[in-house]
Amino acid sequence: MKKNYFFTLTFKRYDQNAAGINQEFRILAGNQVFYGENQFFRHSELLTKLEPGDEVCIGASPLSDGSYYLHWLYSTDKGVMEPKKYQHDSVTSSSISLIKKISLIATLGILVALTAVYFWALLLILIPVLAVGYFFIKFASINLIAEGRFNDELQRGLNAVMQGDRSQCLLDDSLVPPQPQEEADRIDSLNERCSHSLVLIRDKVNSVTRQHHILNMKHGHVHINETVVRCQNQNYNLSYYITDPLLGPKFNTNQHPVFLTKNDSVTLIYNRENKNICGLFNEVDGSAYLNKNRMYMSPKDFKGAYYLLSFIFLFMLFIISSINVVEWWDADALPDRWDWMKYIEVMIIFGLFSISFFCVLMLILEITNLIFYRRSSQGRNTQITRSMLYLLRQRQGRTNVIQEHIECFRR
Repeated sequence: MKKNYFFTLTFKRYDQNAAGINQEFRILAGNQVFYGENQFFRHSELLTKLEPGDEVCIGASPLSDGSYYLHWLYSTDKGVMEPKKYQHDSVTSSSISLIKKISLIATLGILVALTAVYFWALLLILIPVLAVGYFFIKFASINLIAEGRFNDELQRGLNAVMQGDRSQCLLDDSLVPPQPQEEADRIDSLNERCSHSLVLIRDKVNSVTRQHHILNMKHGHVHINETVVRCQNQNYNLSYYITDPLLGPKFNTNQHPVFLTKNDSVTLIYNRENKNICGLFNEVDGSAYLNKNRMYMSPKDFKGAYYLLSFIFLFMLFIISSINVVEWWDADALPDRWDWMKYIEVMIIFGLFSISFFCVLMLILEITNLIFYRRSSQGRNTQITRSMLYLLRQRQGRTNVIQEHIECFRR
C-alpha cells in the first residue's frame, strides 16, 4: 500500500513537460520534486499563479527515485488544486477498475465455496494454496481496501490543511537535504578509461521536440517516442519504446515519464556509434534515464525474472498437488500413510528438480549477460552508462534508482 506524505514547503518553480503527451508537470518546492498531470486536476491554472517564495501545502505519494506524485496542492493566497476524482491508480479508468474489483470478488467467492465443499482436499495442497492466497490477498488489499483508505487519508489531509491544521505536514527545516558524495566525481575518469564511443555533454537545453510513432509489427504494433534535444546548437536524438500512450505515464508503477523542458541543465551521455542518447541526467530534478540495449539485462530485469520463475514454480507445484488430490478423490477414500509418503516423495523430487533447473537457467542468463557486457560494445556502453548515471545521482546525494527504457533505432 502506498504511503501519503504531507508537506509545507517554499515554492521554487513550475515546469510543463516539453517531451510529454499527457500534460505532465513538475514542481520544485523546498528540496523535493513533485510530478503530476494537469488533466487529472481541477484548477490546475493555480500552478501558473504561484511565485517563487510562496508557501504551499502538498499531499503526495513517493515514487521509486525519491521524487513524489502530487495529489493536491494548497496555497493560502492562491487557492487549492485538487483531483477531479480521487484514484489510487491515476492511469486506470473507472470501468477497468470496476471490472478488476468484480473479478477479485468473484475469485474470492469461488475460493470460499471450494474451501467449504472440499476443505480436506485443499488441506492436501496447503503450501501452494497458502502461496497463491498470499499474493491474492496482497493484490486484493491494494485494489479493494487500500484504494479507499488511500483516498480518504488524502482527503482528510487536505481538509485539515484548509482548516489551518498543519500539524501533520513536514516542514523544510525537518527534511534532510540530499548529501552530495565526493567520490561521484570519478565519472570523467570512468569514461576515459572504459569507453571511447561515449561522449559526455553538459549544457542547458535550448529546445526539445518530440514525435510519437506507431511501428507495425508482424504480431501487432509498438509505440515509439522520438525526442530531439538541442544543446550547444546541435541536435541529439533519444528514441525508445513506450506502452500505449493512451494509458498515460507510468505513475502507477512508481515511475514518472521522461521529463525535459527548455533551459533544464542536463548531462547527456551520447553514443557516437549509433548516434543516439543512451543516458540522460537532469541536473534540475535529479532524474536519470537509461536508454539500454534490448539484449542487456539490468538488475531490475533479473529481479523480474526471479519473480516470474518463482511464480512458475508455485504454479507447477499447485498443478502436481491437484493431480494427487484428484487421484485420491477418484479412489473414493481418504489417503492413508503410504499415500502421504508417496505425495511427500513426489513433492521433494519435483522441488529439488525445479530448484536445480531454475538455478541453472538463471546461471546461464547471468553468464550470457556477462559475456554480452564484456564482448559487445553495445552491452559495454550500456553498463558504463548505467555506472555514470549512478555516479551522477550520487553527486547530488540521491539513491541509485534510474528509470530504464529500451532503445529503438529507426532507419
